[in-house]
Formats: sequence, structure tokens, C-alpha cells
Amino acid sequence: MSGLDISGFVAPGFEAVRAAFAMDPRGGSALAVIHRGEVVVDLREGWRDPARTTPWDAETLVNVYSVGKPVIALAVLMLVERGLIALDDPMGGCSAEGTLALEHCETSARK
Repeated sequence: MSGLDISGFVAPGFEAVRAAFAMDPRGGSALAVIHRGEVVVDLREGWRDPARTTPWDAETLVNVYSVGKPVIALAVLMLVERGLIALDDPMGGCSAEGTLALEHCETSARK
């Protein structure tokens, strides 16, 4: 691979996503978008390894580190919006068994 090589696909109507993805190559990244239950974007670029010998592909595993925090925050806020929980509810009451390690703490989603 020489230069920027983007693999994957983009459904009709989502071509601007490919253009935006190509504008900021990271040397190894992927993007998938699901719209109304259908995969409409599945792109990848770059390399799996620092030596740049193995292309990034659909099976490349990555560490997500703190990326999950905003996803969890969004899920919590969706539950709040639906009236299923409140931001000030104790976190210990959120598990099926009510046995989270935080159940004896003064911790809530707001704190």
C-alpha cells in the first residue's frame, strides 16, 4: 500500500463520510456507521503495526480505553429521558441484583 488506501464500503448517500474520513488519516483507523439498523459505512485505513507491514482490516482489534465513557453517559441520559432512572438515584440500585460495589457509597450518575 502506498499513499492513503481506504478499504471498505459506503452506501449511496453517505459518500461525504468517505471524503471526511480520507481528510484526516491516522495511520490506522476504522469507522462504521449503522443507520436505521443497516451498516451504511464500514471504512478502514492504515496499518495494524508500527512497521507498516500489515494493513488495517476488518479483523483488527483495538483497545478502546476511555472511548466507552461517553457511550455509557449517553446510555444513562437516554434512561433518564425515558424516566427509567434519575441522575440522583444511587448507583447500587442499577444492577439486577442491586449488588454493585458502589451500593454503600454516596455515588450517583450526577456525582
